[in-house]
Amino acid sequence: MKYSIARTSLAPFLLAVTVLLAACGDDPAVTVSAGSDPGDGADVIDGEETPPGTDVSLPGGPDDAEDRTPEDDAMADIEIPNTPEPVSGVITAPVEVVADPVDDRLIFARFVGGDPNCTAARLEVITETPDTVVVELVVGITDDALVRSCVAGEFALRVGVQLGEALGDRGVDWTDPAPGDDEPILVTPDLSTADFVGLTIAEATEIAETNIIDWRIVREDDEFFAVTDDYRPDRLNFELDDGVITRVTLG
Repeated sequence: MKYSIARTSLAPFLLAVTVLLAACGDDPAVTVSAGSDPGDGADVIDGEETPPGTDVSLPGGPDDAEDRTPEDDAMADIEIPNTPEPVSGVITAPVEVVADPVDDRLIFARFVGGDPNCTAARLEVITETPDTVVVELVVGITDDALVRSCVAGEFALRVGVQLGEALGDRGVDWTDPAPGDDEPILVTPDLSTADFVGLTIAEATEIAETNIIDWRIVREDDEFFAVTDDYRPDRLNFELDDGVITRVTLG
């Protein structure tokens, strides 16, 4: 999964710097402004025109994409609180786990989820040894998600947990989702995943669409379909055998 880093225009910032420096009196100022000829592609620095294509961006800014690290990318994700008991939570494999670039006693699990105001997650340290750290990520919804308006879409999210000691060179692993019997999970105040088991796909989709619930088929008999790996707590995943739904999960 690729994450896009928002690029913010430097023009308002540079204009503000120019005004502040000009107000400082005799202090030397370096000003950056648009070229006098809109068609020549040049910039003016300290009154002198630079050739078109000259890089006048500030070092260390978002334009230095090739120098970014996974930790930098993680800090661009939306952080949500570490919630002890997410509603309808399921064990989820994170995209990756990285340490905070400032304090590596704090680690973050990065994952793709729904509206950050409606998504809840718990990141728990299962084991911590001198060689490795094992965490478990459980993703669900907030306790008020079913009665509030949640924005549809996919969001790059992160949730953090504190280690007993700095991560250092230790490896990080996580608990994988385990197949098996699924507990019924509420989809709306009146519907759970169990209500769809035993229905045909036509019957199930009619109920889902009547209640404005997203759905998809992830398996039919022995055929597994290619699906996106994002986690959406408001989406039904149907598995069918002989034309009948035999398993339903959220995600």
